[in-house]
Amino acid sequence: LQISVQLKFTGDKWDQKLYRWHTGYPGGLKEIKAKVMREKRPEYVLRNAVSRMLPKNLLRDSRLVRLRLFPDNQVPRAILGNCATVGADDPHTETRPPSRKEIEQQLYEYLLKQSGFKVDTDPNNFPMPAGLVAAGKAADAKSKPAAKK
Repeated sequence: LQISVQLKFTGDKWDQKLYRWHTGYPGGLKEIKAKVMREKRPEYVLRNAVSRMLPKNLLRDSRLVRLRLFPDNQVPRAILGNCATVGADDPHTETRPPSRKEIEQQLYEYLLKQSGFKVDTDPNNFPMPAGLVAAGKAADAKSKPAAKK
């Protein structure tokens, strides 16, 4: 994200929105227009917007520490390695690591392929190998006590 180029405000907010702070001295209220702030420190405009969206609690500062903003796309290569990459075929999708459920499904399919079991698909359960299902039913029948008359 090129912050200085792609950041947009609706209406005439670049001229109307003011960023205010106090120096701590009497009469020390300072203010600057958003247009001037964008020219001086474009990353501040976005950081301030994100900060005001976060909940006002003790975690806000630690969350903002993890927000990395760089002006004019000057991102260090070490940080780029940790970011999601944009897919080559569709620029709006990002590649991401597989979820835990996807990993478990892939592992399960691999183990099934290696073991040679047939899959007994039950819509209520995760698919189990047919041999394990039959063995489980037989074990359940043996472990249940006989019904009293």
